[in-house]
Amino acid sequence: MFALIKFSFLYAFEKDPDKFQFGRTKIFFRAGQVAYLEKLRADKFRAATIMIQKTVRGWLQRLKYKRLRRAAIVVQRYTRGHLARRWVLGSPPGKGKVGGQVENHFWALVFSICSIR
Repeated sequence: MFALIKFSFLYAFEKDPDKFQFGRTKIFFRAGQVAYLEKLRADKFRAATIMIQKTVRGWLQRLKYKRLRRAAIVVQRYTRGHLARRWVLGSPPGKGKVGGQVENHFWALVFSICSIR
Protein backbone atom coordinates (compact mmCIF):
# COMPACT_ATOMS: atom_id res chain seq x y z
CA MET A 1 0.00 0.00 0.00
CA PHE A 2 2.77 2.44 1.00
CA ALA A 3 4.77 1.60 -2.12
CA LEU A 4 1.73 2.41 -4.27
CA ILE A 5 1.40 5.82 -2.60
CA LYS A 6 5.11 6.52 -3.07
CA PHE A 7 4.98 5.48 -6.71
CA SER A 8 1.87 7.54 -7.51
CA PHE A 9 3.39 10.58 -5.77
CA LEU A 10 6.61 10.40 -7.75
CA TYR A 11 4.82 9.50 -10.97
CA ALA A 12 2.80 12.74 -10.67
CA PHE A 13 6.07 14.69 -11.03
CA GLU A 14 8.17 12.40 -13.17
CA LYS A 15 6.34 10.45 -15.88
CA ASP A 16 9.21 8.16 -16.82
CA PRO A 17 9.58 5.33 -14.25
CA ASP A 18 13.11 4.57 -15.56
CA LYS A 19 14.37 7.79 -13.96
CA PHE A 20 13.77 6.57 -10.38
CA GLN A 21 13.62 3.31 -8.47
CA PHE A 22 12.41 2.39 -5.00
CA GLY A 23 14.70 0.60 -2.60
CA ARG A 24 13.62 -0.82 0.71
CA THR A 25 14.07 2.46 2.62
CA LYS A 26 15.28 4.88 -0.04
CA ILE A 27 14.38 6.21 -3.46
CA PHE A 28 17.16 6.18 -6.04
CA PHE A 29 17.22 8.75 -8.84
CA ARG A 30 19.15 8.84 -12.08
CA ALA A 31 21.55 11.72 -12.69
CA GLY A 32 19.84 15.11 -12.80
CA GLN A 33 16.52 13.99 -11.36
CA VAL A 34 17.12 15.45 -7.91
CA ALA A 35 17.91 18.82 -9.50
CA TYR A 36 14.70 18.58 -11.56
CA LEU A 37 12.63 17.85 -8.45
CA GLU A 38 14.38 20.70 -6.62
CA LYS A 39 13.48 23.03 -9.48
CA LEU A 40 9.84 21.95 -9.25
CA ARG A 41 9.90 22.54 -5.50
CA ALA A 42 11.47 26.00 -5.95
CA ASP A 43 8.84 26.92 -8.56
CA LYS A 44 6.00 25.91 -6.22
CA PHE A 45 7.64 27.79 -3.36
CA ARG A 46 8.04 30.93 -5.51
CA ALA A 47 4.40 30.76 -6.62
CA ALA A 48 3.24 30.40 -3.02
CA THR A 49 5.45 33.30 -1.93
CA ILE A 50 4.05 35.55 -4.66
CA MET A 51 0.49 34.61 -3.69
CA ILE A 52 1.13 35.48 -0.04
CA GLN A 53 2.83 38.76 -0.95
CA LYS A 54 0.07 39.89 -3.29
CA THR A 55 -2.60 39.03 -0.73
CA VAL A 56 -0.88 40.96 2.05
CA ARG A 57 -0.12 43.95 -0.21
CA GLY A 58 -3.73 44.08 -1.38
CA TRP A 59 -4.97 43.91 2.20
CA LEU A 60 -2.63 46.74 3.26
CA GLN A 61 -3.70 48.93 0.33
CA ARG A 62 -7.39 48.31 1.11
CA LEU A 63 -6.72 49.34 4.72
CA LYS A 64 -4.95 52.50 3.53
CA TYR A 65 -7.78 53.33 1.11
CA LYS A 66 -10.47 52.83 3.78
CA ARG A 67 -8.58 55.06 6.21
CA LEU A 68 -8.14 57.77 3.56
CA ARG A 69 -11.79 57.53 2.50
CA ARG A 70 -12.96 57.80 6.10
CA ALA A 71 -10.80 60.91 6.59
CA ALA A 72 -12.18 62.52 3.41
CA ILE A 73 -15.75 61.84 4.55
CA VAL A 74 -15.05 63.45 7.93
CA VAL A 75 -13.58 66.55 6.25
CA GLN A 76 -16.59 66.75 3.90
CA ARG A 77 -19.02 66.34 6.80
CA TYR A 78 -17.47 69.16 8.82
CA THR A 79 -17.19 71.42 5.75
CA ARG A 80 -20.83 70.89 4.79
CA GLY A 81 -21.92 71.52 8.37
CA HIS A 82 -19.88 74.71 8.50
CA LEU A 83 -21.33 75.96 5.20
CA ALA A 84 -24.87 75.13 6.33
CA ARG A 85 -24.39 76.98 9.62
CA ARG A 86 -22.95 79.98 7.78
CA TRP A 87 -25.93 80.01 5.42
CA VAL A 88 -28.52 79.71 8.19
CA LEU A 89 -26.86 82.23 10.48
CA GLY A 90 -26.86 84.97 7.88
CA SER A 91 -23.84 84.72 5.69
CA PRO A 92 -24.46 82.59 2.63
CA PRO A 93 -21.29 81.28 1.00
CA GLY A 94 -19.81 83.84 -1.37
CA LYS A 95 -22.04 86.72 -0.25
CA GLY A 96 -22.09 89.28 2.51
CA LYS A 97 -24.78 89.59 5.16
CA VAL A 98 -28.23 89.70 3.68
CA GLY A 99 -30.16 90.29 6.88
CA GLY A 100 -33.80 89.22 6.92
CA GLN A 101 -33.60 87.40 3.60
CA VAL A 102 -31.63 84.57 5.21
CA GLU A 103 -34.27 84.11 7.89
CA ASN A 104 -36.96 84.01 5.21
CA HIS A 105 -34.98 81.42 3.24
CA PHE A 106 -34.51 79.35 6.39
CA TRP A 107 -38.23 79.30 7.22
CA ALA A 108 -39.14 78.64 3.59
CA LEU A 109 -36.82 75.65 3.67
CA VAL A 110 -38.31 74.40 6.96
CA PHE A 111 -41.87 74.72 5.64
CA SER A 112 -40.99 73.00 2.37
CA ILE A 113 -39.46 70.09 4.24
CA CYS A 114 -42.49 69.83 6.55
CA SER A 115 -44.93 69.94 3.63
CA ILE A 116 -43.10 67.08 1.87
CA ARG A 117 -43.73 64.76 4.80
